[in-house]
Amino acid sequence: GLRMFSLVLLFLLIGKCIGHISGPPYGTCKSFSTGHPSYGINADCTAKVSFLKQGLAVTCYTPGETYTVQVTGSKQFNGILLQADSGVLTAVVYSNLRKVTNGPCDNAVSHRDKLQTTSVNVSFVAPSSGPAKITLRYTIVFSYSEALENKYSSIAVCAKPTSLPAAAGKTSSILAPSSVPVSKSTRVMTIVPTPAFSGSASTGLMA
Repeated sequence: GLRMFSLVLLFLLIGKCIGHISGPPYGTCKSFSTGHPSYGINADCTAKVSFLKQGLAVTCYTPGETYTVQVTGSKQFNGILLQADSGVLTAVVYSNLRKVTNGPCDNAVSHRDKLQTTSVNVSFVAPSSGPAKITLRYTIVFSYSEALENKYSSIAVCAKPTSLPAAAGKTSSILAPSSVPVSKSTRVMTIVPTPAFSGSASTGLMA
């Protein structure tokens, strides 16, 4: 009786402190809601989601390339659920994050236990199909009563470089410059060497 109640209470307290070890529950994956009390939710807490390539932030993505998704909070946070609508998210090795493939949480990353950090990095491989944009959905838990729930961040595909089409049957002037024809009205200057005067000595340049 009392002993069993104490054990159940202990497990509930452990779960509250370290989060869901097996990943977010089904309901959280579907709504991206913490299920915690509503006071403090989305208040006084902010977060920034960045795509990095070789440590530098990018504003668009190239299909098939690998990036680092960095999530930075305005203060220390304890839990996160991050999901991409395309591409592949993978937890960084030796981090306190794990890959989640739980129904609605497919292609998502979450915490293993309490993070106690202000920033996390996740590996992301962009889809080769190159959709117009990739959207990340996330919930961040700062404390039991403070969280950012069901937020979105997007990045667009990089525009492909365009080239001017060459005229039919002609080579583009960028590749092979063509000569400009001289019109009939254009004067052409012809240089004719001046003959030496008869009986005069040659100049030093002619000697």
